[in-house]
This record gives sequence, C-alpha cells and structure tokens, in this order.
Amino acid sequence: MDEYGIRNQETYISGIVTLLNCAEQRPNELYLLGWMFDHGIGFPKDNLAAAEWYNLAAKMDHPEGVYRLADKYEAGCGGLIPRNVRHAFELYKKAAAMGSADALFELAVCYYEGEIVEEDVTEALRCLVAAAIQGHPASNNWLGWNYEKGWMRCVQDPKMAFAFYTTAVAGGDPTAHHNLARFLDDGIAGERDTERAVALYLQAAEMEVPGAQCAMGTLYAGGLLGVPKDLKKAVTLYEAAAKNGDALAKGQLGTIYVNGIPGVEKNEKKGYSFYWLAVEEGEVGGNAKSLAKAYLHGGVLPADLAKSAQFLSMEREEEQVINAIG
Repeated sequence: MDEYGIRNQETYISGIVTLLNCAEQRPNELYLLGWMFDHGIGFPKDNLAAAEWYNLAAKMDHPEGVYRLADKYEAGCGGLIPRNVRHAFELYKKAAAMGSADALFELAVCYYEGEIVEEDVTEALRCLVAAAIQGHPASNNWLGWNYEKGWMRCVQDPKMAFAFYTTAVAGGDPTAHHNLARFLDDGIAGERDTERAVALYLQAAEMEVPGAQCAMGTLYAGGLLGVPKDLKKAVTLYEAAAKNGDALAKGQLGTIYVNGIPGVEKNEKKGYSFYWLAVEEGEVGGNAKSLAKAYLHGGVLPADLAKSAQFLSMEREEEQVINAIG
C-alpha cells in the first residue's frame, strides 16, 4: 500500500485509482485489494468483495490469493463463494504446493482434526514441519506444544519445545509468548529467568492471550516475581482472561468474589457462578469443593444434598486421577 501512497491522506485517491488500474494484470495487486477489503483498509470492510478479489488473484496463481480464497470457502461468504469445506481443502493443498506456509498449517489442522478428510497424524505432522521450516510462527508454536506434551508422535523433549517456542516468539506468535514465559518462569528447559518470563507474560497478556492474562493476574495478586502487588489490576486481568475463556481465571474470580478482598466488593452469587463456569470448563479441584460446601450448608445457594454430593464426587475423582498420574 505504501507503494501507492494509500496510507497518505493526500495521495489516497490517486493511489486507489492507480492500484485498481494495475490490478487488471498483476496478481499481487489483486491480492492486495482483497486484503484491503478483508481488513477494511482503504475500503469499507466487505467479506464477499475480499473473496472475489482473492478469487481473481487465485486464477493468476497467486499462492496467498489461493490460500485466502480457501479460507473464505471454509467459512462461506455467500454469493459466488458458498461454504464448501472440501473445496477449501483442495485449495489449501494447491496453495501449499505453491509454497504457502499458511496453507500448510491449515492442512495440518485438517489432517489432525479429521473432520474434512480422514485423520492422518503423520501427514499433519509433515505439513506442520514444512510450515515451521518456512518460519511460520503458529506452526513452530504447535510443534513446541507437541514436544512439550509428547503429542502427535513427537518424543517429549522440553529442550526441543523451548527451541520451537523461541522461534515462534521471534515470529510474533502470541500464544508462544505465554508458553515460553511458562518455561522461563518454571525453569522447565534449564535455569529460570523470571525477569524475561514476566516480560513475555506482559506481552502475551497485551495480545489478549487468556493464560497470560491469568498469569499476570496471579503475579499482581501476590506481588510476585518483582511485580508490584495490585489487587484491582489482578481482578481486571482475571476478568479479561475469563472473558477470553480461561477456566483457571474463572476459579480465581470465584474465590475473590465469594470471600471478598480489599478494594473489591464481595459478591457471593457472582463468585459461585464463576465456580460453576470453571467446573464446566474442566477446572474442577477446589472449585467443585467450594460448590459442594455451598450446596451442603445452603445460604446464597439453596441447600441441595444431591448437588453437594455431585460436586464432591467430581472433586474426589479429580484427586484420584492426579494421584494416579503423579
């Protein structure tokens, strides 16, 4: 866009005209117009118009044009671009063969999930590695996770995971910032580096990674790792993390609102609703135990022995699983 002066208010109109004129014969310009409509830059945001420009770029074998068109078919844009996941998959394959790392990543997702095509972990891993070799940030992060957990036929190897997370962070992947922060915080692949860990937590939280928002909430709540104690800021971060789907943050908010803390008004009803959400999303432990006690004794929640027993059973089952693993 800078080439055409579109970002400059004085040359914006002439830049758009020049871009449109050049687009007739140039796939890069066709793709750029699609991208601009896709993001509402230079034009009002228009999903269908973006797909149509991507389609023109794809017809001229523009790799990212093919990839973006595949993405539109997977989501469906209406009009000339109906939802067609099988066609999207074929376009991802075409774009990947043309060198698109983004398309390779999407193929990895398709083969891993096994919804569009038959599940094939080996092929998923091959696509993931091919994308990572090209420096694709999300692929490097996913490989880091696989080596951390020993998933997708990767041998569990913290040092390999650390290396992939580091590469993904260099490429700007938000989730990798949080994952690398965890490693540095706990010294998983070597010595701890809490200063760098906090910096990465902050960066990931600013990029709205829920786990990092929750982690920063905990640091502010306890005044840990050199972070000044600030309970209001902790609650704000927990709220943001919970809104973005973090179950651990919901459990923390449950405790905060049920018990009350300085500067935050006690609200037991709100607290128990957070406990419920945390349990529903798999964060059982103390959240289920707190709900069991509340239903046993009654009060804000009505006395209900059946529900109390249900939550107590969930808490005990989780304890048994943890003990079996550990």
